[in-house]
Amino acid sequence: LGPLAPRQGSEHLADMASDDEIRRFEEVLEQIKEQNFQDSREADVFSTVKDALKKHWDAPPTKQMEQVLFRNMVDAEVRQILFYPSVEDIEMYPLLICSPPD
Repeated sequence: LGPLAPRQGSEHLADMASDDEIRRFEEVLEQIKEQNFQDSREADVFSTVKDALKKHWDAPPTKQMEQVLFRNMVDAEVRQILFYPSVEDIEMYPLLICSPPD
């Protein structure tokens, strides 16, 4: 899948992904590929999915998640919730996926 570099131009060290975070994200991408895109004809579809996930990895929706969860967050925490959540993180999903009130 190729190495992933930390986001360039980050103003804060906290915004940069650690080597461990990058490794875990690459593992997530590999699992997605193995479990959902085993047919070689699906390579272009996987590439599209990978690009979309990488976009969220590079620029996680930290401000939006702060607004929904009513707390301060850093990019690393948002990446964990999105890509390799703990049981506690998964408990936040109902808030993250529900429709806003009218």
